[in-house]
Amino acid sequence: MTLGSKKNFKTLILYGLTGTFPSIINILILPFIEGPTKLNAVDFSHIAIIESIVVFGWLIASFSGGNVISRFYYDFVDSKPEFNKFISTFFISIILRGLFLFLLFLFLSDLPGRIFIQPELQSFSVYGPIAIIIGINRSLNTALTALLRNQKKVFFYTIFNISTGLLRGIGQVVGLFFIEMSFKGYLYGIFISSLITGVFILVYILYSYGVNYHRQIFKQINQFAIPIFYYELILWIMTYADRYLLEKYPVNLGLYETVTRFALGIRMIIHGFNNAVQPEIYGYFKSGIKQNEKSIRQVANIFILVSQVLIISSIIPVMLYLYYFCDSNIQEAYSFVPIIITLLILKSQFMVFTAPVLYFKDTKMLMYTNIIGAILAISINILLIPHLKIYAPLLAIGISDFFIILCIKHIETKKYNINWNQKKIFYSPIIIVIIAGLLELIKVKLNINPFIISFILITIFIMSIGSLYRGEITTITKKILLKEKDFTSNQKY
Repeated sequence: MTLGSKKNFKTLILYGLTGTFPSIINILILPFIEGPTKLNAVDFSHIAIIESIVVFGWLIASFSGGNVISRFYYDFVDSKPEFNKFISTFFISIILRGLFLFLLFLFLSDLPGRIFIQPELQSFSVYGPIAIIIGINRSLNTALTALLRNQKKVFFYTIFNISTGLLRGIGQVVGLFFIEMSFKGYLYGIFISSLITGVFILVYILYSYGVNYHRQIFKQINQFAIPIFYYELILWIMTYADRYLLEKYPVNLGLYETVTRFALGIRMIIHGFNNAVQPEIYGYFKSGIKQNEKSIRQVANIFILVSQVLIISSIIPVMLYLYYFCDSNIQEAYSFVPIIITLLILKSQFMVFTAPVLYFKDTKMLMYTNIIGAILAISINILLIPHLKIYAPLLAIGISDFFIILCIKHIETKKYNINWNQKKIFYSPIIIVIIAGLLELIKVKLNINPFIISFILITIFIMSIGSLYRGEITTITKKILLKEKDFTSNQKY
């Protein structure tokens, strides 16, 4: 079954949408929790810092959990005793790593809070350890969804993601309206919902795969996982360092966090697309790059096309949502939507170029390129945040992501000799990002309405895609209308 089949396209969309359902719920409840008497931009700046700690807890506890299970699933699946041992051991290790970090944060008490300017964030012991528990439960969630995806348990995967999304949304509402209308109520509500999810996952895993813990399994895993863990740690620094540097400008941080909330939802959909095609493209790598080069290019081209269409088509709806449904100063975030969301194109390129790197376990490459990228991003933020405020992190993301993509593309193209379609995979998406940046500059300098800028960007994108993918669009349209099963087989990739 190729990606070109209608069945696989439906699976692609299903994984994308259900995988991001928790983020969608997070977005839908925004108008109900913000306003003059509810949460405002300053409150969302507090939530931004808490979310960074949650992700740190997830990172430490997870130990590249999603990647480890996706990659080693195929090494253990043929032997049920070994597979059960692997799954049980890995999930128990998540709890052990998370517990260590939780106890460390309890011991540190308010000490980490001294780095913050805002008084609410200085009482670290109030929110730090709780954020770590949420991160542990999120790690269990990531590992389980990776397992279900590789097992192709689509129904269970779908129900689980919808359930956790609804539970998270209910937790936020309960925490804010029944505990405290502040970042603390938000935190406590998510803590309760994540704890319910975490307990369910542990019971399910230990019941299904037994209670096993065999440290020797990590001798196989560590060589693959440790470089990815370092890469993810560096990525955490790159992603959240700007929040800590913007913390002294709480309104700017709150606006940035609000748009990032929407961007995260879109990014999760793209991750869902990537996860859906990952087993297929790994299968092509396993049977030989040269023999399957056309199919590899086909998957990459369609993935980039679908990702770009999703990203660009999201801009106007997100702007309208913020403009018409938000009542507090959060509404001002709508003007930053075009540039923040367009930068997600770089993330989709990164997923394409790192696919062979992950499959062939050449993960040290990711670590080294991201160390340099992190240094570059942090340097730009330190130098420019006092002058450019919210635009400094955007510039840092654009430059560092482009640098990382360029390095990985150059190294892996030479090493694995994959003949990508450079126009579709590299040049066209980069040009769209550059145009978005130039339009943002024109908007600021000439004080142009953000909606006008967005319409210009969308028009340029449609013209670009229409020209570049004309053959594919025509063929796909015709074959869908004729209800043919495979709508990619006649295309040149």
